[in-house]
Amino acid sequence: MNRIRALLVALPVAVIAQGNGWHANPEVVRRTSQQQAGFNYDEASVGSYTLPDALATARGRIRTTDEWRKRRGDVLESFRANVYGRVPPTPRQSRFDVIAEDPAAMSGAATLRRIAITTIRGTRQHRFELTLFVPNARRPAPLFLLLNNRPATNTDPTRKEKSGFWPAEEMIARGYGIAALQVGELAPDDKDKFRDGIMSVLDDSSKPRAPDAWSALAAWAWGASRAMDYFETDPRVDAKHVAVVGHSRGGKAALWAGAEDERFALVISNESGEGGAALTRRNFGETLGRITTTFPHWFADRYKSFAGRETDLPVDQHMLIGLMAPRAVYVASADEDLWSDPRGEFLSLAASSPVFALWGDPSIGAADMPGLGQPLVSGRRAYHVRRGTHNLTTYDWARFADFADRIWQRSSAFFFLQFSDPQFGMFTDNKDFAEETANFEFAIATANRLRPAFLIVTGDLVNKPGDAAQIAEYRRIAAKLDRSIPLYNVAGNHDVENVPTPESVAAYIKQFGADHYSFRHSTLYGIVLDSSIIHSPDNTGALASEQEQWLRTELTKARQSGAPHIVIFQHHPWFLKDSGEEDQYFNIPKIRRGMFLELFRSAGVKYLFSGHYHRNSIARDGDIEMITTGPVGKPLGDAKSGIRVVTVKDDGITHRYYELGEIPNQIAVN
Repeated sequence: MNRIRALLVALPVAVIAQGNGWHANPEVVRRTSQQQAGFNYDEASVGSYTLPDALATARGRIRTTDEWRKRRGDVLESFRANVYGRVPPTPRQSRFDVIAEDPAAMSGAATLRRIAITTIRGTRQHRFELTLFVPNARRPAPLFLLLNNRPATNTDPTRKEKSGFWPAEEMIARGYGIAALQVGELAPDDKDKFRDGIMSVLDDSSKPRAPDAWSALAAWAWGASRAMDYFETDPRVDAKHVAVVGHSRGGKAALWAGAEDERFALVISNESGEGGAALTRRNFGETLGRITTTFPHWFADRYKSFAGRETDLPVDQHMLIGLMAPRAVYVASADEDLWSDPRGEFLSLAASSPVFALWGDPSIGAADMPGLGQPLVSGRRAYHVRRGTHNLTTYDWARFADFADRIWQRSSAFFFLQFSDPQFGMFTDNKDFAEETANFEFAIATANRLRPAFLIVTGDLVNKPGDAAQIAEYRRIAAKLDRSIPLYNVAGNHDVENVPTPESVAAYIKQFGADHYSFRHSTLYGIVLDSSIIHSPDNTGALASEQEQWLRTELTKARQSGAPHIVIFQHHPWFLKDSGEEDQYFNIPKIRRGMFLELFRSAGVKYLFSGHYHRNSIARDGDIEMITTGPVGKPLGDAKSGIRVVTVKDDGITHRYYELGEIPNQIAVN
């Protein structure tokens, strides 16, 4: 223990001035001080403290990455001995069993697997379950693994229950896999029962527990490594790009998992506080004495002996973060979660700078704490403090994914297919639909061959509204689309009547699903509208105003999501050649056109996709491009039946219409 004692460097209060970044809300300070009396929430009362120098050794100061390898082992060993405990070197075997699989989960966007991970030692066995979704549009996929310390309903594999704590759909839409394990299956979160999990298999029960024996946090981290063992066997997972994520006590375990297992490429701590990302020596919020009294089963027994004498600890949490180098680490805090000490979490990240500097990363200064909702990214490290209380939210996940996009330099480019107007029955005026069947079957087979990120059909699925045979034929052929390719239907005027009514819209919804909705894929936020009730709203009752209000709310959500591309899909073109053109059958009337276009413009929409015209037309209104796509069914004029291939990149969207006989064998997006 003495060998690891590091050089101490004084950090007086003046050095850690708050600067222009985040400041604790005085009202939150007052309220928290009342709710959790006896603990300090006043920056002026923190006092000065000293931190161990992660690069100082008895042999001299570490100056190279090669020298750090030896030093890293010493620091890791000190954390095992004094904080988290060590896993016994018990011989064991592991087995992975797929207990459930759905290749068309999330409406075809993902594949679900539930895996039982079994550890075997002689006659003893332990099993825990891993839930995994991988995107069908991108393989192998980088992945986020959550160490879930909350009820399993937060990570429901059926997706009947959804939670911002684990926004699986959103992460799949961004091209990431997402997985979760229940920490309680590895070690129950109970001071009297925590040894009932994996420890009952690997521990030698004939011997007394040592002061550095592992406890719950180490067992949870150990489980993360067993999940990583599985990921390395699954070709759908990019095991070189796996992030381990944890919130609160789960965040402590995630940090320890990242320290113990260097296979994790990104380590994410969300509001992990004392014993996690926050500096132990800093007298703010939860203390070592409090946490080891309330949750003695989280840490090695020796850790509690440092209560009231934190300065004797040979390590502090900035050194834990330093153990992640040269891999990436993200620390996140919440404005109202003073118990977890947001500033102490940031200062820990900042104090890891000397280690990351060995790889050329820029330093993060103590006074560099960013403002509320203003993420800081510096080389391989990132930090944010968001509004709100102690929780893991969709905002947090979105920032983690933004960081992963950046450090892993992922290309977010993809393509999708737009079909329009299959309109079964139009060729023969509803006598039959043989030609439509041939065209649509060819187009669906083409989609299966090209494997787009998704397929969207922009309206007029049938020619005669409500015709059972036409509807059945469309659905029969559409069902041939590979289940891993999401299909989005759009209502056309021949689907809901030229002058729609609540009844005709309800009939469409019964057969094809919602007539207006949104979806997200990677950098694209798609908004689907029922343009017939915009074009001809007279008999729609409240439907037109309800859709408009929904659209305004959805545009706000889309803008707040940070999606680079907000795209509108509908059946009717807003205009064909000029936004000021006169009204006609094929466009949206001017009385409503201008208001909606201005609404789109204010939300940053630049692309509008439609059909209806049975020909192709591309027009612009300032920054907005109006793309009207010819039919997969019967064309008009000199047009030809075909499909549109749309390529989406970070810097814009491009597209090309192909006649059915001219579609290439593959689509290159880069």
